[in-house]
Amino acid sequence: MALPGRAQVVVIGGGVVGCSVAYHLAQRGVTDVAVIEQRKLTHGSTWHAAGLIGQLRGTASLTGLIRASVATYAGLEARTGYATGWRAAGSLRVAASEERWTELRRMAALGTSFGLEVSLLSPGDAKELFPLLNDSGLHGAVYLPSDGYADPSQLTQSLAAGARAAGVRIIQDCRVQGFAGGNGQLDNGRGGSAREDNGRITAVLTERGPVECETVVNATGMWGAATARMAGAGIAVTAVEHQYVVTERRPDISPDLPTLRDPDARVYLKPEGGALVVGGWEQGTRAPWKEIPADFGPELFPPDHERFAPLAEATANRIPAFGELGIQSWINGPIPFTPDGEPLIGRADEAANLFHCCGFSAGIAGAGGAGAAVANWVADGDPGLDLAGLDPRRFGPRYRAPDLLAKSAVDAYGSYYSLSDPEGRR
Repeated sequence: MALPGRAQVVVIGGGVVGCSVAYHLAQRGVTDVAVIEQRKLTHGSTWHAAGLIGQLRGTASLTGLIRASVATYAGLEARTGYATGWRAAGSLRVAASEERWTELRRMAALGTSFGLEVSLLSPGDAKELFPLLNDSGLHGAVYLPSDGYADPSQLTQSLAAGARAAGVRIIQDCRVQGFAGGNGQLDNGRGGSAREDNGRITAVLTERGPVECETVVNATGMWGAATARMAGAGIAVTAVEHQYVVTERRPDISPDLPTLRDPDARVYLKPEGGALVVGGWEQGTRAPWKEIPADFGPELFPPDHERFAPLAEATANRIPAFGELGIQSWINGPIPFTPDGEPLIGRADEAANLFHCCGFSAGIAGAGGAGAAVANWVADGDPGLDLAGLDPRRFGPRYRAPDLLAKSAVDAYGSYYSLSDPEGRR
């Protein structure tokens, strides 16, 4: 599609988050929107996401965000005519320690107060729902019937189709090079500022030419900090490696199995076409870059068998069938990560009409709700949710220093399933 000379809103980034923002803007009647993607839709970290969607979180804002995602995905295929791979298979989260069981009971109470249907199960009840489960040593489980999973690429394309049908323009293979203010000043990422015209960006500058605009949304995922710097803004997001495997198929792996999380073992699972997808949040992952390469696309890193070994061993203990299955495919790719593992959603101080919506470690889970929140913000001046805990400004300049940012992100990744205190986010 030809690059427009003007759009009311420019969304930078064609992953699941950017396409969700565009889709929800169109649903709100804001259709003069251009999505600009440097390569093809999903080519950042979206395409290789595992796709689990779990709503039970430790805060009302995160729970509300993902509940809004589920509400979007549940009816999206009917609205767009394009498959999403969404399956409301439910989710199990098991407790292999008394401390975890205490945490899960507390989270279940919070989930109920947030309006979710949540059940506390015995180990035997959990095994009935997930027959492959070894329930030895378990204290209990939490079950959410409305959780599920989606196909990341199908979901993104469905959101894009719905946006296009409403008049949104999606431009691929077009790199953003900077922003302009009222005097046409260009910042190319070398430390200048786009704060002209009373602190507003007036145009997005691309390799194909400028696009005048009223609002800009930074939905560039792991490139979020580089995009922010073009506007003289600073946010704390980088990339870390995340691995999962897809097993061989077996007849007793039903597509109706719920997703499963064993946080004490640091692993998650979902069924996929008669196989299992198995991943986790191990200690000692790698932050591969201090600066994300601008031309990185749908590439993967070589498997790190040594780093995955503890997850594989823990999974084989909890799901003995996993130890009997061969590996069909191995995914080791970069995902966005912030110093606390949660996304960045909010206005930029440095440019009054710039919104950040990036840094999602669980982008498939959060994209639907985040897109709706940003669309509400643009249309109404209010996101409709309390997103103060996700404000990009929660990390000051110290956390944007590459070495500390990398260390903080790796630490947050390794503690993603750690036990939280009563005020914790998970």
